[in-house]
Parts: sequence; structure tokens; C-alpha cells
Amino acid sequence: MEILLGLNQDLIYMLIFSAMLISIGWMAFPVVFSLLKKLPDAGFGIAIPAGIILAAWPVWFLSSLRIIRFSLFTAILGIIITFLLGAMSAYHQRRELKNWLTGNRKIWISETFLFITAFFFWGLIRGFQPDIQGLEKFMDIGFTSSIIRSDFMPPPDPWLAGKTINYYYFGHFLAGFLIMLSGIDSAFSYNLMLAGIFALGITCSFSFIYNFSGGKKAGTIGGLLGALMLNLGGNGHPLWHFLSRQNKEYWYPDATRFIPFTIHEFPAYSHVVADLHGHLMNFPLVLTFLVILVGFINILKVRPSISGCIKYLTPIGFLLGIFIMTNAWDFPIYGLILAVVVIHGSWFLARGSVSQWMKQVLLFGTITVLTAIVVSLPFIFNFKNITGGVAFVEARSPLWQLAVLWGGFLTIGVVAVWHFNHKRSNLLWLLPSTMVLVSALLILIPEIIYVKDIYIKDYHRANTMFKLTYQSFVMMSLVFGVTVADLFSSLRAPIQSGRGNLRLSILLLLIVFSAHMMYPANAINSYYNGLKNYQGLYGLKWIWRQYPDDYRALMWLKNIESKNNFSVLEAVGESYTDFARMSAFSGFPTVLGWRVHEWLWRGGFDIPAQRTEEVRKMYESPFDPESLRLFNQYKVRYIIIGDLERKTYKIPENIDDLGKVVFQSGNSEIIELRNEAKTLSN
Repeated sequence: MEILLGLNQDLIYMLIFSAMLISIGWMAFPVVFSLLKKLPDAGFGIAIPAGIILAAWPVWFLSSLRIIRFSLFTAILGIIITFLLGAMSAYHQRRELKNWLTGNRKIWISETFLFITAFFFWGLIRGFQPDIQGLEKFMDIGFTSSIIRSDFMPPPDPWLAGKTINYYYFGHFLAGFLIMLSGIDSAFSYNLMLAGIFALGITCSFSFIYNFSGGKKAGTIGGLLGALMLNLGGNGHPLWHFLSRQNKEYWYPDATRFIPFTIHEFPAYSHVVADLHGHLMNFPLVLTFLVILVGFINILKVRPSISGCIKYLTPIGFLLGIFIMTNAWDFPIYGLILAVVVIHGSWFLARGSVSQWMKQVLLFGTITVLTAIVVSLPFIFNFKNITGGVAFVEARSPLWQLAVLWGGFLTIGVVAVWHFNHKRSNLLWLLPSTMVLVSALLILIPEIIYVKDIYIKDYHRANTMFKLTYQSFVMMSLVFGVTVADLFSSLRAPIQSGRGNLRLSILLLLIVFSAHMMYPANAINSYYNGLKNYQGLYGLKWIWRQYPDDYRALMWLKNIESKNNFSVLEAVGESYTDFARMSAFSGFPTVLGWRVHEWLWRGGFDIPAQRTEEVRKMYESPFDPESLRLFNQYKVRYIIIGDLERKTYKIPENIDDLGKVVFQSGNSEIIELRNEAKTLSN
């Protein structure tokens, strides 16, 4: 009975959250339609992420300039502005829009159904393991919680009181924006966000493949297969594991750590382990970018005016600016894809005039880059670079391991380049060929150079490989979808020869697809406990089970209706542990949270090392004048004393004399500092 009641509540929350997202998509669709009306789905498949950006970015930008405060009111205002923009756009093209909606019911109803199905599917999957615990989840919920409590951007760093977040946090801002709008507690809506990203990954990738394929029936087949490959498929590791008869049970993370001391993740792994991290948050936006790029290439085929090109390049540049703030590695990757299209397309427009071609490349490049910079300017001003330059790698991947991981995609790439090479007269062939070549480049780069960060020598190229090859996986999965669609379409064409090659190509791609689709059953079954025990979407049950007194203390803290203009004191701990749980889930910053993460974000260990000892002093010698000065310096209002604090520090019994015990349950208590304790050092 309890499970049924929990499921009913979850279904209601899923209905509310999905309805909110679909409503935002409908508000924005007329604006998207005005740009992409020539595409088969007129951009309907990307209307939701486009609408979220249209509503959220102005609020972020103005709050970054301290012109407005970020709040539920301004979030609603952003939605109202999006609605008005959509309404005005709908009015100006009302006949055209009405005719399209009437004549294309099948596609927009199908894409809506696809989104809803994917959303509820992954929402229910998350219900079998909803815990917001492990990996990067504390960081992700911490950023989001801090944003929700913030008046202005950038928000306070939840793990370094007195500082603002120095990381790519715009995706977390979007999460905070939507969570605030939904009115659903973040312990539920964290998991609803993950369901939404999965559903957008399915719908937007289908939209890309369907539009690239010209809306043909084969495009529907390719779109569905490509969406499954991208969002649920793995690499060639599971097949290698079973063919090589490994004497151990298959462990799904091995597919992302197969090459020693590296990381080579992909979207299915991200969906399964459920970190609301930047690369996943940017995933639907990357797909939105590529759909608009298809629209841009389509208008190049009819030799449009320069103003017509600029109409597309402005939103493309806008999205590149969003990439800078959400997952910065995507900016140069997709900027390169765009550069190839612009250079080739400008030559097409220039009609053989070298001078005209160079002028157009310069103009288009300038407009795109300037748009990206303006969009992200407040972020750029407040962000301090956390990398240490580029260096040559000190280790390389064995070729056989690269072949295991990327052999299937190599097959896809060869088939795609061979097939689309026969269509060089069609400008659209350029995109999959470029995606194949750029994907190969992204796999090659970590074998030569890497971006320096804090990670130890053995793992020096891990992050570089992770961020680059992740996008290789995205692009090659999409290339698979468009190639399958075009092969099926060519097979139906009235040609007399070459059918054998087409059938062989389709067979090869379907074999690769089948091999890659061995991954999700193993991963989902393992992470989600065989789908045997539905726990619901509430992500804090783990704290209740493991630290019941701390859970009650956290609930008390979360219920404080206040902005994050003061800090809490809790135990300092290492990354990927249960430390810093109060700051992460409440949104109130702590003096120091996960030390290694702060080391990464601040470019050095000096600050974390200093604060580690300061927190120890505040707990173990709270009445010392230096400790009293630190309480004041870091604006500490509440001292948390729970299981982790008692295990970490030798806390004196009279620490309660610092203030008033405002919460107590078992071993856990919260002390509110007296004003005289805060100001004694002044």
C-alpha cells in the first residue's frame, strides 16, 4: 500500500513537471517556427529546450548585472515574456502556423508522445534508485540549491563561504529555474530533471535525424534507432567482455574506464548514474544547436541573402555562448563544426569570388563569436580559469583498446563517408562527414596533448579524454541515425544497381547497433537493483536510513525561509563522501565542503588547506578568540553537530554555550550563534 501511495504521488509530480516542460515548448514553438519552418518538423522537436533558454537566460543575465533579483516572481516573469514573444510570433504568422499544425499533426503529436513516453519511462526507472548520493550528486544539488536561494548571479559557492561559484554553473541555473517554477521539492525534482533531460535527449536526437532526412518515412526509422543508440547505447566494451570470456560478471562502469587511468563516458552512463552535471545539462542544447545547423545548411542550398544567414547564425552564436557557461568544452568542439559549415557554405554563396568568400567568412564568424561573448559576458567576467595550459601526454592508449571502444563507430564512419560521398552535390552531405572527421579528431587529441588540471600524474589526460570523446559518441550516434535513414531511403528509390551494397551497409550498421545495445540492460539492471524494489522519486531517503538524526536536522535547516547570506559550519570532508551534506541540500554555504573539488575550482590547495585547519579550530576550540574571529569572518550563523562532525573532531561538551540549541534529535543538534559570539572579535 505504501508503495502504491508513493507511486501515485510520483506520477502526479511527473505529470506536473512534464506538463510544465511541454507548456514551455508550446509557448516557444511559434518563435522556433519562424526560424525553422522549412524543416519537416519545423523545429517542434527542440521547442522545449529553446523555450527554457528564452525564459531563463534573460533572468540570469539581468540578475548577473544586479538589475533584478532571481526569485519565483522573476522566473514567472521570464515565462510570461516567452509566452508574449510566442503569442506575437504566432499572430504574425497565424495562417502559416495554423496550416502547418493542421497538415502536420502526425509529426508534432508523435514527437509529443515520444517526449512523454521517454519522460515517464526514465522517471519510473529513477524510482528504483532515487538517492541523491554518490559521484557528483552532492556538487550538483549543492549548486542548484545555492542558486535557488540566491538573489544575484553568480551564486555563492556552497562549499566555500564568502566566494561565488567558479565553475560552469549555467546548466544548474536552468535546473534551479525549472525546480523553482514547478514548486516541487528539490529532493523530488532533481530526479524529475533527470527524466526531463533523458526525454529531451530522445526527442531532440530524433528531431535532428528526422529533419536531416527530409521528413521521409526512413527518417522516422533512423530517428528512433539513432535516439536509442545515443541515449541508451554503449560502446563496444560489453561485446568484447562476453566474446573474450572474462571470468567475472559484467560491471557496467568498466565500459567508461576500460583504458587504464582514463575516462571515456557516454550519455547512457550519464543517464544511469544520474549526476546532474554540466556535460549532461548541455546535452539537449547541443542537439538543439545541431537541429538549427541543419536549418542553416538547408537555406544555404537556395543561396539566401546575407541577412538570411545572419538570422540563423545569431541563435547559433547564442547557443555557443550558453555552452561556454554550461560545459565549456562544447564551445570549441561545435564551434569547429560550425566553422567548417560556414567556410564551405560561404564559398557556395560567393559563387567563386575569393574576396567575397573571405568577407562573408569574416562577417559570419564575427557575428557568431560576438553573439556568444555578449550572451556569456557576465559569466566570463566572474570566472577565473581553472586549467593550467596544454601539455603533451605521457601515456597513450593501446590500439586494441581503442578498437574495442570505437570499432563500431569506425564502421559507422566508413559507411557514412562512403555513402554520403555519392551526394556531394547536396550541401547537406557536409554535416555527417564533418561530424565523422571531428569525432575522429577528438579521439586522437587525448593521445597527443591534454589540458592540465589538478589530477595526479597517472590520470593526467582523463578529463581531456572524457570531455572530448563524450561528444564523439554523441556525433557518431547521430551519424548512425542519419546514415541508416538515408540508406533505407536509397533502398526504396527506383535504382537498378547498388542495392547489394546498400543492404550490406544496412546490415553492418544494424550489427553495430545490436552490439552497442547490449549495454543498457546490464547497466540499468545493475544500478537500479534489477528493477525489483520501487522506492519512489524522493532522493533523501538514504539520509533517513543512514543518518536519521541528521535527516531531521537537514529538514529543519531546509525549511528556513532565507537567502544564503549567512553560512553554516559543518565537518570538512573529501570528495564523493557524505560530508558537506547540509550545505549541499539546504543551499546555505559552509566554510569548506569537499576539499579536492575546491582545489580544482580555485586552481590550488592553499585555500582548502587553510580552511581545513580553521574549521577544526572552530569545532575543537570554539571559545578561542581566533575561532570567534573566524565565526564572524565567515558569517557563521549555525553550527551543525551530527554523526560526521562527532567522528571528525573532538568537540567540547560546552560548545552549546556559544549560542542557543535551536534543533536537537538524538546525536544531532544545530546551534545558533549568539550575536555577542559573532562580534566578540571586533
